[in-house]
Amino acid sequence: MVLATFEVSSPRVAVLWIVTRLREMAEQFDPQEAYWARQVFSIAEEQEAAMATMVFGEDFTLTLLVDQVVYVFSAGASTGAEPRLPGRLRPAVTV
Repeated sequence: MVLATFEVSSPRVAVLWIVTRLREMAEQFDPQEAYWARQVFSIAEEQEAAMATMVFGEDFTLTLLVDQVVYVFSAGASTGAEPRLPGRLRPAVTV
């Protein structure tokens, strides 16, 4: 089930969107899981590695398991052939 998509102009913006979504989602988790969710992608080197992955044309994926629910954050360049959600032109980041 796709929870959200967001079209962005660069890998940096994609990473910032993922960080923001993680923080927003963490507010709904139990305290221990919320802390881990906030920290999982907060290190600058991890964010730089994710951006480098996308710059080189590969998709970036971050998987988070919280209370038996698997959240998958995925970001990459759009080819235009992907299925489109209503109101979205080119999905670049998906949760």
